[in-house]
Amino acid sequence: MIGRLDEKTLKLTISGTGTSKVFNKLLKKYKSKFSFNFVENPYGEGPSDHASFYRKEIPVIFIHSGLHEDYHQPTDDVEKINFNGMAQIINFVYVLLTDLANHPKKIRFSTTKLKQSTKNHNDVKISLGIIPNVTASTDGLKVEGVRTGSIAEKGGLKKDDIIISINGKNVKNIYDYMNRLNELDNEKSAKIKIKRNNEIKELNVKLF
Repeated sequence: MIGRLDEKTLKLTISGTGTSKVFNKLLKKYKSKFSFNFVENPYGEGPSDHASFYRKEIPVIFIHSGLHEDYHQPTDDVEKINFNGMAQIINFVYVLLTDLANHPKKIRFSTTKLKQSTKNHNDVKISLGIIPNVTASTDGLKVEGVRTGSIAEKGGLKKDDIIISINGKNVKNIYDYMNRLNELDNEKSAKIKIKRNNEIKELNVKLF
């Protein structure tokens, strides 16, 4: 998850920054030391391994260089890896871990609040074929990419669209989105409301 740093944006997502007050202080210091454009996500929950630690009240930091169209696909080949970017991220992580290991006081846990589904994201039976922005949000789910030949592509969804509702029910974040997909189990189509270039559109997407 750290092999695709974009050299133009240098965007590096740091999730879990709100799970300890120590993290925000350290990141402020790093902003002047590193060239990354940090995208901070305070929440400890999320569809990845760090969530298990958060639920045990352990502070977490989850670092990734962003999703892409090859994510979880056989097309994610070695020639597409940004090795120089990966080395920069590893150097940053080394400094972060060193500072945490030498921190003079106990790194105390802080709760972060994000309303989410109680269902596991692996239980979702329908896939639209989008690459969702997994960073926690409260104003919709951003589409980072659309897979070729997918339900989403055929239904008119495009990269950078923001999904704000499915069948009239709000989608504020990744958890709402997964909930809505579970509700589509026996549906043949879905009305998906999106924001595209500050314009609201509604797409009638065929599921089968």
